[in-house]
Amino acid sequence: MDCITLNDFLSNIISNGIGAFLGILGAICIYINQKKNQEKKEKIEILNNHKSNLIYLNTLLKNSIMNFRKQISLIENQIESIKLNKYAYHSPVFVILDDIRRIQNLESKELFNSYKHFFNTPNDLINYKNIFSIVDFLEEQRKSLLEMQNNYQVTITNYKKQLKPYLEDIIVEVLLFLDKIQGSEAQNELQLSLFFKSILTKLNELKDEDNLRAKDDLNNNFEKYLNILEEVIKISIEKYKAFYKREEILKLSRKAIITIYDINNESTNALNHFENFAQECNHYLEKLDNRITDLKSFAEN
Repeated sequence: MDCITLNDFLSNIISNGIGAFLGILGAICIYINQKKNQEKKEKIEILNNHKSNLIYLNTLLKNSIMNFRKQISLIENQIESIKLNKYAYHSPVFVILDDIRRIQNLESKELFNSYKHFFNTPNDLINYKNIFSIVDFLEEQRKSLLEMQNNYQVTITNYKKQLKPYLEDIIVEVLLFLDKIQGSEAQNELQLSLFFKSILTKLNELKDEDNLRAKDDLNNNFEKYLNILEEVIKISIEKYKAFYKREEILKLSRKAIITIYDINNESTNALNHFENFAQECNHYLEKLDNRITDLKSFAEN
C-alpha cells in the first residue's frame, strides 16, 4: 500500500512537472510569437512612415514645380507688357510658393532615413542632396523676385510722382509767358507765342488723356512728352535765345527728360532681372523634375 502510494506520488510529481514544463514552454512560444508579431507590426509601421514621408515630399515637390512654372508664365507676361510700354505701371501677379519653404522645413534626419530606406545607392544619396540644393536655390529666387518687384514698383511710382510737377510747372511757365506777351506785335514774340500755344495744347491734351486713363497718374504718354520737351529745348536754344523764360523752361524740360529716361532705364533693368529669373528658374526646375523621376514613380505606384 505504501509502495502504491509512493508510485502514485511520484507519478503525480512527474505529471505535474511535465504539465508545468509544457505550460512554461507554451507561454514562451506565445511570448515569442507575440514578440514576432509586434516586431513585424513595428516594421510595417516604420515602412509605412517611410512611405508617407516620401509621398508627402513628392507632393510638395510636384506642387512647387507646378506653381513655380505658373509664376514664370506670369512673369513672362509681365515682361512682354514692359517691352510694349516701359512707362506704364505693370502690376505684378504672384502665385503662392510656400511649398518650397515647407520642403526646407521638412528636411531632417528622419526624412533622409526614409529616402535612404528605398534609395540607398551612392548616386541616390547624391541625388537627395542635389534635390535640396535646388530647393534652396528656388527659395532664394522666390525671395529675390518679391524684392525685385517691390523695388521696381516703388521706384517707378516715385519717378512718376517726381515727373508730374515738372510738367505742370512747364505749363505754368508757358501760361505766364503767354499772358505777359498778350497783344504783342513783335514778330519774334508772335512766333514764340504760336509755338508755345501749340506746346501748351499738346501738353494739356496728353495730361487730360493720362488723367482719363489712370486718374492723376501719368501713364502711357511718356514718349510723346519726351518728343514735346525735346522740341521745346531745341527751339529755345536754336531760335529764341533772348526769350526771357528760356532758362526756367529749359531747366524744367531737362529735369523732366532726365526723369523720363530714369523711368525707361529702371524698366529696362527690371526687364533684365525678370528675364534672368525666368531663365534660371526654368533651368533649375527642369533639373529638379529630372532628379525626382524615381521618387515620383515610387510615390505614385
